Amino acid sequence: MADHNTLTGTNLHEPRNIDSAGTSDAGKVLTPSASTAGEGELRNLVETEVNTKTAYITARFADIASAGDIYIPMTFAGTVTEVRSVIAGALGGTDTVLTCKINGTSMTNGAITIAFSGSAAGDMDLANPTALNVFAAGQYLQVTTDAAGTGPVVTVLMFTVTRT
Repeated sequence: MADHNTLTGTNLHEPRNIDSAGTSDAGKVLTPSASTAGEGELRNLVETEVNTKTAYITARFADIASAGDIYIPMTFAGTVTEVRSVIAGALGGTDTVLTCKINGTSMTNGAITIAFSGSAAGDMDLANPTALNVFAAGQYLQVTTDAAGTGPVVTVLMFTVTRT
């Protein structure tokens, strides 16, 4: 059997033409060579080669049973496609509704109802906004609780956003 360092051509199945990597190579990846068939090259990927379209943004409500809002400043433009919530304890009294907004305008189908009956830490709920869910860089996401239930109930929200 031949030593790997002596293989050439179609017998070569290891990366080749990478003699040493220095600090200037940090963050680079090995890709097929654009100029020489069968060879690889160490390079930085460009944005169009990486899925940077989906972003996940999390926010925390200290207590959804107390009236209030949370605000999340957005540094890029996008569309909210999903909002998930998870509670960290049981909600008492009655259901609580979280209304998702952009710059104060409610998203269509962007409300999450947290049911009090049988609620427990780890319960998750979901909303899929269908309209009024597009924002520009410099705007903010907002979530308002109607504080109908009793708590305190810490809640974490995760927005799935498609960058535009």
